[in-house]
Amino acid sequence: MTQLQIENNRIRIGQRIIELREAKGLTQGELAAATGYLQTNISRIEKGKVNVSLDILARIVEVLGASVEII
Repeated sequence: MTQLQIENNRIRIGQRIIELREAKGLTQGELAAATGYLQTNISRIEKGKVNVSLDILARIVEVLGASVEII
């Protein structure tokens, strides 16, 4: 996998988190409070600026009422 593909995947995941968060009517701050993560970290994840661990991603999607699909 190329670096560009990795970056595109991070951006795609971040955009999906935004969609789910907005559908729930949550702000980044509210999502941060519900997950126990800092709002700045939620922002960076949504922008695709950082690699997010599976544990953190699972916690975020749990709060958003979604699931992580693998393979």
